[in-house]
Amino acid sequence: KSEHSAIFARTEWPEPKLTAVIDYHQIEGQPAHLKHRIEYAFPITDELKAWIGRNGKLMEQAEFAAFLEEHAAELSVPLVAEANEYERLFKEKFAAPNELIALSRSLEIFVGARVKRAERLSSGERTVEFVEEHTNTKGEKVEIPGIFMVAIPAFIDGQPVRIPARLRYRAAGGSISWGYQLYRWEFWLRNQVQADLDRAAKATGLPAFEGAPEV
Repeated sequence: KSEHSAIFARTEWPEPKLTAVIDYHQIEGQPAHLKHRIEYAFPITDELKAWIGRNGKLMEQAEFAAFLEEHAAELSVPLVAEANEYERLFKEKFAAPNELIALSRSLEIFVGARVKRAERLSSGERTVEFVEEHTNTKGEKVEIPGIFMVAIPAFIDGQPVRIPARLRYRAAGGSISWGYQLYRWEFWLRNQVQADLDRAAKATGLPAFEGAPEV
């Protein structure tokens, strides 16, 4: 580095990166050429790609149950402050990881069963009632949580990014589809990149800027 070097950060998905311009302009004096650069492209984890790739997309019941089982390691218990904020915001109750795993196993049991009723109770809780098509028809209710927390390692060897998610389902014609919606995931990802930019600036003693350097 030189006394005029600077660090820039691109924080937008899908290609966040840090760029250090070694021969950056002087505050006073002749402009520099900005030719000598060091770039660090954040290595995105497969876990983050999977969660973002399915975000907002409805899945068949068996597929959704398998997804929850496969990504159980990224489910997290909400912090007290998170629970207070988001339960009040969404008027829903947080689900603990074990409750989501129990839900996925219940869904596996009722694959192929017909949905009789999906309702939201006055308490804010939601239930889905399944009916097995046998001679002795029996309805089984499954409680559906409203929101859950994921802690996803966004970048390889980086800190997990905590993102609240809303559980979605759609029942029609006796069948049901499932999905989730990550709440402001781009905002939380940007926060992580900004934190890493600040860390790089402190470690190098260089000025840091969010954005791209001049071409």
